[in-house]
Amino acid sequence: MKIPKIKELTNTHLLMFAFVLTILNFIIRIWWPTGKNFSNLQFGYFPGYIVFFIAGVIAYENNWFLNFNDSMGMLWFKISGVLILLLPVVMIFGGSVKDLSPFMGGICWQSMVYSMWEAFTGTGLITGFFVIFRRKMDFQNDITKFLSDNVYSAYIIHALVIIFYAYALKDIYMHPLIKFVFVSVTGVSLCFLISHFLARKIPYLKKIL
Repeated sequence: MKIPKIKELTNTHLLMFAFVLTILNFIIRIWWPTGKNFSNLQFGYFPGYIVFFIAGVIAYENNWFLNFNDSMGMLWFKISGVLILLLPVVMIFGGSVKDLSPFMGGICWQSMVYSMWEAFTGTGLITGFFVIFRRKMDFQNDITKFLSDNVYSAYIIHALVIIFYAYALKDIYMHPLIKFVFVSVTGVSLCFLISHFLARKIPYLKKIL
């Protein structure tokens, strides 16, 4: 596969990207609304997973991680902030108080609006946080190296690990909020430990993970 050569990322590129993701979200959610799953796979979110992965490959090949424009990233970050504040208003206007399902998918304006909101907000948050982290956290120590080495494989296995871990703890009584925090913290930690000591030790998998 030949990677497109785009020396400088522009607002036009980001707009095109967000609009393409909007259309893909809307189309797939006609048949697979968000919330509908098959073996815990929600295909309504797959367009975002796929296009953002492709965008990451293109970004790496074009050295955007070093050359990305800070002011453009922060502009999109501000846009995403405005969109987050507007979402409750739009959802109430769209009848979500009585029925949330039109926003989850189908051939209706609510699904299109939510698909667009998700695409533009996600793009804005990613570009904005990229700039913030590049400015404030451009360093590495033993802990951050461990996390960066294992983050991808932890992401790949997290659904399976968290589901089985939560199921194993289902009979342990705690306040729901406390249990949520406990399972989240220890479960995510477990994902990274399994990645480091098991998944990435398997022959051939380390080249991928």
